[in-house]
Amino acid sequence: MVVLMFAALIVITGCSKDKEKENLRSEVSTLQEQVTRLETENKDLKAQLDQATLKNADEKRQSEDLTKALEARLIHQELNQFQITPALPTDSGWLIADGEHTYTLSGHKAATQVTFYWADGSDSYKPRLLGQDKNGADGWSWKGTLPFGNMRAFWAEIEYPGGITVHSAVLPLRSGGK
Repeated sequence: MVVLMFAALIVITGCSKDKEKENLRSEVSTLQEQVTRLETENKDLKAQLDQATLKNADEKRQSEDLTKALEARLIHQELNQFQITPALPTDSGWLIADGEHTYTLSGHKAATQVTFYWADGSDSYKPRLLGQDKNGADGWSWKGTLPFGNMRAFWAEIEYPGGITVHSAVLPLRSGGK
């Protein structure tokens, strides 16, 4: 009888351990599902954060571009110093300069020479010579295509008799991507 009781105790204890193992397996499975779900949610949140960060960076870049264009216009308000043919479209304060155009400087009839320059943001706006006009009889002008660049500046240096030099307004230009 003791042997039967001992055998029954072993069977009962074994059954109890099997139930505990099954319960533990069930809990582990549930936890694994929760971890998988949370990892998926984490990936989704990270993707949303990445999109928001890119959007924020793009909006910041656009804001900075607009600020630079507006600063250029506030500092150099005499934008009507140039007649541009064909006319340039504008976008957020920038003149969109793609293709060949003629830039004619108004006034300055007593000048002896006008030199045209451009610069872009990729080179800290270092002036680069475009050309010179030494005959103002038909207006001081330069005709050509500006080198490609996202943010560019265009201006003229006007020379007068006696070595006097003045600068025109700076035109804020950018490419339309063409």
